[in-house]
Amino acid sequence: MRFARRQLLLSFRRRLPRYVPAILAITVAAAAVGALTAIGNDIARKMAREFRQRGANAVARSRSGKTLPPSAVKEVSGDTAVERALPVSVREGAAGPRRFLIVGMDFSAAGPFLSGWDIDGRLPSAPTEALAGARLFERLGLGRSRDVEVAIGAERRRYSVVGKLATGEGEDEELIVARQSLPGAEAGAADAVLLRLSGSGEAVARAASRLERETGARVDPLLAISTSEGRIVVRLRGILTALGIAIAVLAALGTATTLMASVVARKREIALEKSLGAGEGRLVRRFLAEGAALGAIGGLAGTAVGLLAADRLERGLFGVPLTFTWPAAALPFGLSVAIAAAASLPALRRMLAIEAITALREE
Repeated sequence: MRFARRQLLLSFRRRLPRYVPAILAITVAAAAVGALTAIGNDIARKMAREFRQRGANAVARSRSGKTLPPSAVKEVSGDTAVERALPVSVREGAAGPRRFLIVGMDFSAAGPFLSGWDIDGRLPSAPTEALAGARLFERLGLGRSRDVEVAIGAERRRYSVVGKLATGEGEDEELIVARQSLPGAEAGAADAVLLRLSGSGEAVARAASRLERETGARVDPLLAISTSEGRIVVRLRGILTALGIAIAVLAALGTATTLMASVVARKREIALEKSLGAGEGRLVRRFLAEGAALGAIGGLAGTAVGLLAADRLERGLFGVPLTFTWPAAALPFGLSVAIAAAASLPALRRMLAIEAITALREE
């Protein structure tokens, strides 16, 4: 073992200039894979956390179609699976011949639910102020005058539109006002409760089903929202994984070319060792050790560079540092050693095919 280690060190030291291209290729691959892995995992965690902080992924209503009483609203909103709840009241309104829905909510508690909306203007801060959906805004001709008089049942209300919102959904046809400004709005009651349930996808569906059984209310998951969270994260990781694999394959090809050239240059040395009785197993172990050493050197350098680049990139794009995890560091290093070992296989086949007598006679 001592002789084998000494032989490996001398061989590696003597041929280090030839191995520089392979080391650089592995370093680039490790840096790219390390940066992509770290950024992908970190962004996935931050996106999941951001999704949990935004919007509703379920809505609770009365099974009879009537208003939810204050006790039911309190029971639904206080469940352990509910991260936040927003009671809303819904009325039909009209401005002249144009009819539309009016949604009342508590704007002081609605911030997290509205953070994903595109609002041109500001949130209402008084009972006489309102938000208008983009399409309703155009239908009512609110470009010049922002005041609109609305008939709600037998009563009339006058609102000043302080913001125009665009969601691409039904809200674009709605007028959103403070709940206390709606006639007949009972304190604590609600026509519906927007819910943010913990988890995503199937977890939301299970929590909604349990809420229905325990509270008696009808709880419908907003599947387009709850399932899209997981899909975005999965697709992001898939894209980064595919890019990392492509870079790793290119690095393996470059390393294999370098090691093949090394075998050709060492043809006489290999033939001489075989003629002196060196077994194939010994030669294979030595070449694999050289390849692993290339991978280890390139992997260490590339992992450090990749994590540093990922940290700088996240600070520049998102203004926050990278969340370091040991798997993010171990993966590019282990992959570098594996790439170098795999790239050694063509060179090993070429080395084993060398015939000592023929090679020495040619020399």
